[in-house]
Amino acid sequence: MKFKRAKPLINSPNQTKPDSKKSNERGFTNGFGGREGLNQRKGMTNGIGGNRGLVNGNGLVNGNGLVNGNGLVNGNGLVNGNGMVNGTGKTNGICGNRGLVNGNGLVNGNGLVNGNGLVNGNGLVNGNGLVNGNGLVNGNGLINGNGMTNGLVGTPTLRLDQNAISPKNTSFVLIILFLLVISSSFLVLQYNEPPEGPRADGDFTEWEEVTLVTDDETISIASLDIIEYGAFKSEDNDLFLYARADDPWMTLTAVHSLCVFIDNDNRKDTGYLIEGMGADFMVEIYGWENSIRVRYFLVFDGDDQNNWTAWNQRGRIGAALSGDQIEISISSTYLSLGDNYKLLFLTKTGAEVMEIAKPQIADNRGAIVVVQTPSDPNGIVSSNNVMELQLAAYGSEVTVSSISFSYDGVSSVTATGLPVTVSVGRPESLSVEAPVTGLAQGTYVNVRVDSVDCSGTYNIIGEELKAYSNTAPSQILIDGAFADWNSVGKSTDTPNDVENPNVDITEYASANTDSHAYFYLKVDSNGEMFAGSIVPQARKKPGPPGESGEPSNVSGEPKPPKPLPRKTGEDITRIYVDTTDGGQNIGGIQADYLIEIMGINGEINSEKLYNLSLPGKHYVKDISSANGVRELEAGVDVDDIDFAGNMTVYFETTDWQKNKDTTPSITLTRSLSFGTRSGEEPPSTCDGTLSYLWANYSSSTPTIDGEYTVDGNWVDSEKYVGATIEVYTEHDGSFLYVCVISAGEASQDDSDYCALFFDTDHGAESNPQDEDRQFNCTDTNGVSTLIDYKGDGSAWDDISYSNALWTAEGELDSGGDIVYEFKIPISEAWGTPTPGNKITGFGIHVYDAASSGDKYWGDASVNTLDPSTWGDLEIPEFPTPLIPILTIFGLVFLFWRRRLGVIE
Repeated sequence: MKFKRAKPLINSPNQTKPDSKKSNERGFTNGFGGREGLNQRKGMTNGIGGNRGLVNGNGLVNGNGLVNGNGLVNGNGLVNGNGMVNGTGKTNGICGNRGLVNGNGLVNGNGLVNGNGLVNGNGLVNGNGLVNGNGLVNGNGLINGNGMTNGLVGTPTLRLDQNAISPKNTSFVLIILFLLVISSSFLVLQYNEPPEGPRADGDFTEWEEVTLVTDDETISIASLDIIEYGAFKSEDNDLFLYARADDPWMTLTAVHSLCVFIDNDNRKDTGYLIEGMGADFMVEIYGWENSIRVRYFLVFDGDDQNNWTAWNQRGRIGAALSGDQIEISISSTYLSLGDNYKLLFLTKTGAEVMEIAKPQIADNRGAIVVVQTPSDPNGIVSSNNVMELQLAAYGSEVTVSSISFSYDGVSSVTATGLPVTVSVGRPESLSVEAPVTGLAQGTYVNVRVDSVDCSGTYNIIGEELKAYSNTAPSQILIDGAFADWNSVGKSTDTPNDVENPNVDITEYASANTDSHAYFYLKVDSNGEMFAGSIVPQARKKPGPPGESGEPSNVSGEPKPPKPLPRKTGEDITRIYVDTTDGGQNIGGIQADYLIEIMGINGEINSEKLYNLSLPGKHYVKDISSANGVRELEAGVDVDDIDFAGNMTVYFETTDWQKNKDTTPSITLTRSLSFGTRSGEEPPSTCDGTLSYLWANYSSSTPTIDGEYTVDGNWVDSEKYVGATIEVYTEHDGSFLYVCVISAGEASQDDSDYCALFFDTDHGAESNPQDEDRQFNCTDTNGVSTLIDYKGDGSAWDDISYSNALWTAEGELDSGGDIVYEFKIPISEAWGTPTPGNKITGFGIHVYDAASSGDKYWGDASVNTLDPSTWGDLEIPEFPTPLIPILTIFGLVFLFWRRRLGVIE
């Protein structure tokens, strides 16, 4: 409540000073003994002995009190008592020598406060006078003496000279002064009634006149499930908040919290970062067993927008709880609201956030939630319709005038159907258009909603578009789009082995080129990569004396929280890398390097590489990383991690409470030689891009019969799967095996064919050279014709070259696909029988006579006479036992070629 305080009476400078010798006489009001007051009566008001009161009795009206009793109202005090309130003194005193409140003074003593004076003494302030003495100010007279006010002993008389006021006029003046004092008393106790509207008083009927927002999300703990909520700002700019739960609040023994975050300026770059807003203030109410225990009102102070401990307590707030309803009041003394403020409501138990109400609201305005959904969730976008938006209004209808976007890779982004008015319960859907079809294949495209111009508050949720146009690039790019990882073989981790889905690893992988190493991680489908904890504090009940705990708040005033070290609530991903001898024993590997990536609110805040040479860890440099909703990718230079041979990798994720998930280690062999084709760097250990394949080793050799069986002959192969062509590759140390499936061919024609092309030195020349090879398998209704070629510097020559060791077969299968299977000597594909980790240029051309169609692998449109347009095929390092065998095979092969006169 607010009270208006009455100012103390100040004596006029022209007032005659009483005779200072009359120091032992009583004052004009409430004398304590003898013949006190005027005309030897007890006092002007409510004296206890003889002829008390101004009118007809002991009180001011018809009784001992001011009204019908001894008090001001029906009693002896100001209300039902002998004093001002329920007592003999001005308040609650029982007899003589009592003041305004509970004692002899105005408050708890003989003075106005805690003594005989106005404050803490017999005077008005800390003494017998009005201030620190027996008189009005520090003495015995009207100023410093025993005259007008509260003398201690004797009979108060006045020595008046001829210029003094007559007794009659004096009585009149005193009556006027008395009435002024009574009026001032009412002003002191007067409640400053706020304007119409809610107050934190437990009367929830006032909220029937306020527009409330309904929340339609359901959570497991009903008493923390917000059903509806709202806000009201008074004319004095006091803020009132309301929330209703599905069950009564705070009835359980566990600690339950309601938090409200206030973004006062609608700016994300100021305040605490949470759910897309920058919160400048926060309210937290928490309790247990049917009672609110603590009320906090906090202000964010600091430049580190992720630091939870930058919250500082600001002032008092009011709160009232009844059943499933709770209301909160914040005085404008502590909070000056801006014009564009908005509020975020949140519930939690202990350390776990239970519900975040989707709409971010303000008073007297509707709220709108914008959900963004990419048109293609697989990371490839091939149409100009790149995203869908759903707009839902809460509280009252909202008119959306325009939507602004941030974007990369495209020249413009627009939302159709604007402006639009969205009604409560009737969501609107909008399409987002961007010119994608004209982009080069593999172009990175990023589109996200940046801001909304509307008549209410807004917040944006959902997934932004991070994708590639039409097809994935041939190399891994660290950009937050993950279609370039679609064909990389991934390891899986045990699901649900950690409680927090945000750090529950489900898939992980690693890949490399001659100059870079890449790492991949995916978390549970119910989680979010780097979600972190937006409220990283575990509220708990106070423990026994001497133990840590939350403040008891017995007095009703919250105690400030103990100072805490910097705490951010970030999730952390750590990738440990073993590349050399020695290192620290972590996760079963001898880790030499650590990649540490930290983030919160779905954003990466830190990405660093450390050397783990003992002791401790030593910063090397920042690295590149990017994340999607549930995926993470990172890349480092191989020279920065001493990756010269084998590399073993171990993944670990951790949240702010030290909940941790780990993976088994994986081993990767570095590509020791590779060339650059079309200026792009292909990934290693990668199958499935349009221009890169890995020929995996297999001990089970396929049968070349044109009858593909993935569960049989080709079970160990790597693969590329496109819309019209599939490619499978593997080797057995002697031969390269290639299977090409041409999908959707209605018939088997004599002129159908499949041709394989090899740039054996990976030179990427513009014309076929002497070392380049072509192997062609035609389909003649079940009888295949085989033709091989070598380059002559300008074209293909089938006369000067022949190799009888290769074979192929093409057949139409029952599904309407023609299957081509090839068996090519490794030396003919890589130019040597022991290629190690060598890459060869590789292209495929399939011709389908029935549809007059050409299909390619190596790029979207391979030029069969231009090796620089082909893709890449990499072979891993041979297992050690194969080397002697391959050497013998190579010698036999060379001897055989000499006998045929192939080598000139």
